[in-house]
Amino acid sequence: MANQTQPVDTDKLMAFLGQVIGELGATVNAGLIVAGDQLGLYRAMAGAGPISSSDLAEKTRTSERYVREWLNAQAAGGYVTYDPATERYELPAEQAPASAGTSTTPASRPDASGSSAQATTPTSSRPGSPRSTVSRRS
Repeated sequence: MANQTQPVDTDKLMAFLGQVIGELGATVNAGLIVAGDQLGLYRAMAGAGPISSSDLAEKTRTSERYVREWLNAQAAGGYVTYDPATERYELPAEQAPASAGTSTTPASRPDASGSSAQATTPTSSRPGSPRSTVSRRS
């Protein structure tokens, strides 16, 4: 019996490839989100207004080169905005609660009794943890 091939629907193929590329991008960016959280980059940007990569690196005591690469990836993904005229980045106020864990997050709002239920984010200084493997300035 001869094996007959079905014609390929190019629109469906392109839609699938777009989905694959989107998911690969999300996978790569997941590590950058963790690094940004662990290094305090999002927290340092929250409410700071437009900031340069060198100012953010100084503020967080991290390497400017890595911060610049991280910021460019965050801007490409829409996590931060970039103004090429000033070469400054900004964490939009609407994204700060989710990215930086600012006081407007649901976990830090007072509950019905008036007490504040604080969420904790574990940080680790174990060898091999993101905090210990990302370059920091001394």
